[in-house]
Amino acid sequence: MISNFLKFPVWVYLLFSLIANGEFLLGPHRLIPLHDVFDAWYIALKTNFQNLISSGGLVQWNPYSLGGNHALMRGFHPFNPFSLLSGFIPLWGVYSLWGFLMNFTAGYGMHLYLSRILKLTPASSYVGALLFLVASLSFPQSEVFNYAFPLFLVLFYQCLESKTPPSFKYSYFFILFFIILCSFSPLTLPFFP
Repeated sequence: MISNFLKFPVWVYLLFSLIANGEFLLGPHRLIPLHDVFDAWYIALKTNFQNLISSGGLVQWNPYSLGGNHALMRGFHPFNPFSLLSGFIPLWGVYSLWGFLMNFTAGYGMHLYLSRILKLTPASSYVGALLFLVASLSFPQSEVFNYAFPLFLVLFYQCLESKTPPSFKYSYFFILFFIILCSFSPLTLPFFP
């Protein structure tokens, strides 16, 4: 039974990500970390979405900071998928989804990196990826590429390989675009130019 379960690493990392983010079961009563990520960045989700709706779709100016600034210069820009989701899902749900996706991306991306690029044994890939998933629980959630870089690297490598079918390349490009769209560009570009 367990050997069949381990043949599909996606399910393994989905399960471990759910366990690591189990407080989502508390719903609106979950603990909110006292850190500026939730207090400042996640509240900006709501205001960016409201800005996007009130401006008719193309936001160019963010009036909420002192003196205002360009809307795309913030970590959460109006076109961030989580900014769009905050218009339909409560902030605690967006925060839970964000944490779950970050942990899943870290574990599964590292598993793909270890098994496909470094060509380690399946057991070594699972151990390394699960250790990375557990270590990623202490990463700041605002630095998306700390979580997503292994997956980004593997998908980018797969897109450059000539053996990859074009239909897979399109889906890989979409995932790469989604990762870039979710990243906080002011925090990502200094570390991953």
